[in-house]
Amino acid sequence: MSEIFVLQKLAEDKVCLQRRRDVLKSTVQQLGRQYEDLKTQLTENETHVQVHNVAFVWFLSMFSSVRQT
Repeated sequence: MSEIFVLQKLAEDKVCLQRRRDVLKSTVQQLGRQYEDLKTQLTENETHVQVHNVAFVWFLSMFSSVRQT
């Protein structure tokens, strides 16, 4: 009798662990997608800042050449 109980308990534990594995796998995939989205957004923001800085330097160079004339 106790052997049947042990096997039943092991089967229940296996199902429980499989469910936990599936939930964790889904969570890791979701976090991976969020990470990639944020990484893309950060890259876009950095590009925007770089373009802004180049435009600002260009503006300053144009302004300084106008003042010199």
